[in-house]
Amino acid sequence: MAQTDGPEEDGMSAVAPTEAAVKLTQTLSPAPSVETQPAESTNAAAAVDAASETHISNTDHWPHCKCLDLQKELRARMRETQSRALKAEAKVEPLERNLTALHQKGAAHQAAAATAKDIADGTRHIVAKINLLQRDLDILTEQHRTHCEEFQQARG
Repeated sequence: MAQTDGPEEDGMSAVAPTEAAVKLTQTLSPAPSVETQPAESTNAAAAVDAASETHISNTDHWPHCKCLDLQKELRARMRETQSRALKAEAKVEPLERNLTALHQKGAAHQAAAATAKDIADGTRHIVAKINLLQRDLDILTEQHRTHCEEFQQARG
């Protein structure tokens, strides 16, 4: 069934309620469920807000209206939420500083580890050269000893 815009077409009387009455009714009545909610124009939310402002600003309505209490409660919750957000934000900065310091320390540790590895590699290389030189020295010493023995035998 197609939805229509006019009150006459959906079985209502030809007399349309005033716009303020409709807004006030929308404000005071519970919101329709998703299944029964009619398609509304983009200005519907603005109309409800305007009706709410009219409803809340009605000073005769304050004594028996929960709007003021709800508004105070919402403002208190907002202040509490803002306070929590500020406290959380205050905690974030030191954590960021600590994280930066840890990254810097980590980088320093990595550099130190790389330097230690380079030193260890260099030391192994030096030890290998010393071992080669020791072997060459042992060979030369053996050749010298052999040469001296041969010379001594030749002399007599």
